[in-house]
Amino acid sequence: IGSLDELRVLGLSGNAITTIPSTIGQLSSLTHLFLDYNDIDVSIPASIGDLTSLRELWTNNNDLTGAIPSSIGDLSNLTLLSLSVNNLTGSLPSSIGNLSLVNALRLDNNELSGTLPGEIGNLAALTFLDVTNNDFTGQIPSSIGNLTALVSLRMSSNTFEGVIPDEFGDLTNLADIS
Repeated sequence: IGSLDELRVLGLSGNAITTIPSTIGQLSSLTHLFLDYNDIDVSIPASIGDLTSLRELWTNNNDLTGAIPSSIGDLSNLTLLSLSVNNLTGSLPSSIGNLSLVNALRLDNNELSGTLPGEIGNLAALTFLDVTNNDFTGQIPSSIGNLTALVSLRMSSNTFEGVIPDEFGDLTNLADIS
């Protein structure tokens, strides 16, 4: 698949695909990758970060395992990242803060743990953030207050502790918190 130099959209949603080929990173023209609703039960390959033209990545509703690779932060043109309803583990890499164009980030219904990195506050274009049903702990980072475009914030069913940051008051577009 890595030899398809001109491929811009790869849509294989709703099949019984079980793996992501490591050569996927060679698809340098790819802008949209739809692998949602399959049976993918491997880790996200680090080569995913080589897809620097990618705008949308849909891998939700699979059985993805392992950690989110830090190379995800190399997807500088990404506007939507949906990794929800998988079996992803480990902490959210701080490189997530490099995704300055992302407006929707869906990480819900995984087994992600640790604290939310403060770098999440770098996602200035973010309008939708869902981290529900994970194992996140610690305090909610005050940098969330930088997400002034945020309309929907979903953080329930984790183990956050401490106080709600005063910076939540800066989220004047927020219509939904759950």
